Amino acid sequence: MAVMQMDRICVCALKKDRKQLLEFLQRQGSVELSRVEPDDRFASMDTASSRALFEKNARTAASALEILNRYCPAPSSPLSFLNGRKALSVSESEAFAGRRNDRMSAAERLNALEREIAQAKADILKIEGSEEALVPWMNLPVPLSYSGTGRVSAWVGSVQGEFSEEALLAGMARAVPAMGPAHVEIIRASKEMTSFYVLALKRDAPGVEEALNALGFTRPVSATSRVPADAMRRLEEKKRDAQARIDASVAEIKGFEPLREELRMLEDYMSMRSEKYGVLE
Repeated sequence: MAVMQMDRICVCALKKDRKQLLEFLQRQGSVELSRVEPDDRFASMDTASSRALFEKNARTAASALEILNRYCPAPSSPLSFLNGRKALSVSESEAFAGRRNDRMSAAERLNALEREIAQAKADILKIEGSEEALVPWMNLPVPLSYSGTGRVSAWVGSVQGEFSEEALLAGMARAVPAMGPAHVEIIRASKEMTSFYVLALKRDAPGVEEALNALGFTRPVSATSRVPADAMRRLEEKKRDAQARIDASVAEIKGFEPLREELRMLEDYMSMRSEKYGVLE
């Protein structure tokens, strides 16, 4: 195929006619527009902010179309990519320009729905992490943040390794020889870790605390004011709410399916406007 030399033309027109003239040249599809360097006869326009806005709008439209296609794929045949884009008449292009703001609002809404879905998915991951942390404490009869009453101190936590209730009580008795009544209840024990809670008189609290710290006692990271079983039910409710938000957002996204072609037109429209302002700089 022969390579033909490109012809160069220079168009001079009144400033008030620039929009219609540039749009006409763009519609022809046979002219590559480029800016003219300013000299003592011609001055450039400062269109940077307008061009940046149209570029942003084009990206928003492209993102909205990608979101819609992901949740509601367009039916297509194996050879549909050969069809190309539909050519618009001048009247169709002008009619779309009149509804571009409504379509821009739709594109922004699609992007907002995608952000809502991402946030809900992040919430579910966080909830599942909290649920996993609660699993070892499901048999605990008091809240993880429980610290006792006016006369009794309480400790809820874990130590590395496997311990029995008797071994824990013996360690506390060595630290507090005159220790009064105390209660230890193992919630979960394995070779790796023992989870339990302790009740002791407040007068014995310093010695008990010292004995527990000597064993490497640690409190739960996410201590709640609810009994673990209640906290788990609350987390399940939150997870269902987050999933419901996802389902509602996906359903709303699919409701934009009739606007698929309009979103393509919006992306093209904003790209053309950006190109036009680039020429005017």
